[in-house]
Amino acid sequence: MTKDFLQSLHRYWKKCNDILSLVKFPKKGIFQEKNISEDLNIFYRLTVAYALLYVVIEGYKNLELKDKNIDKILLNNVNLDNLRLLRNYTFHFQKAEVSEKLMRFIELKDSYDWVMNLKSEFDKFFSKTQD
Repeated sequence: MTKDFLQSLHRYWKKCNDILSLVKFPKKGIFQEKNISEDLNIFYRLTVAYALLYVVIEGYKNLELKDKNIDKILLNNVNLDNLRLLRNYTFHFQKAEVSEKLMRFIELKDSYDWVMNLKSEFDKFFSKTQD
C-alpha cells in the first residue's frame, strides 16, 4: 500500500468528520423537535455523514489496513450491513423519499454510539498515520 492511498482515504475521512461535526444531534431524537425544517436538515446531514463513514470503512478494508480497536468495532455485522444499505440509498438514486434501507441503521438502538466510537477510533488512527 502506498502513502497516496492512505492520503486518499484520509481525505474521505476529513469530509465525513467535517459533516459529522456540523450535525447537532437533538436530545430527544430526530423528528421529535418542534422545528421540522431543522430536523430534516439534521437528518440530511446525518445520512450523508453516515454514508461517507461507510465509504471510509470500505476503503479501510480494501487497503487491508489494521487497527485492533477499529477492527473490533467493525465486527458488528448488523450495524455494518445496515450502514452499507444506508450508503447505497444515500448515494444512489431512489424513487422513494424514505425507505427501510435508509431508516434501518438510524433506528438501531446503538447506531449513534457505534458511529461515535468508530469516529473516535478513526480520529486516533488518522492522527497516527498522518504524522
